[in-house]
Amino acid sequence: MTAEEQKAEVYDMLREDYELEGGLVEFVDWQAKRIKELEAENARLRQQRDAANAQLDWLIEQTGTKRVLRSNMDECD
Repeated sequence: MTAEEQKAEVYDMLREDYELEGGLVEFVDWQAKRIKELEAENARLRQQRDAANAQLDWLIEQTGTKRVLRSNMDECD
């Protein structure tokens, strides 16, 4: 199988999996739009996590207790 045939096969599988219609240009545009949506969602979730961590830190400070565990997500920054 040539490289072009492999690319065409992968593209056809993606079109089937995502039930896309149209050509490669529309598919790439759809992917770019989806990436932007996912990046925005990721930013929103990080803000939400950071706000929750700040609230938790404040509560810990107010009560004088120690924070034992911190989310592993902090390592993803």
